[in-house]
Amino acid sequence: MKSFDTWKCHICGEERPDDRLSVLSKPLIIDGEVCGV
Repeated sequence: MKSFDTWKCHICGEERPDDRLSVLSKPLIIDGEVCGV
């Protein structure tokens, strides 16, 4: 699995910096489905 320097918030649509907290809490959107929550 690749890690990204930034990720796009699926709620507000803003680019957020990737950090430990966001890595643990961010959903991964794959083919329109939320994964890894």
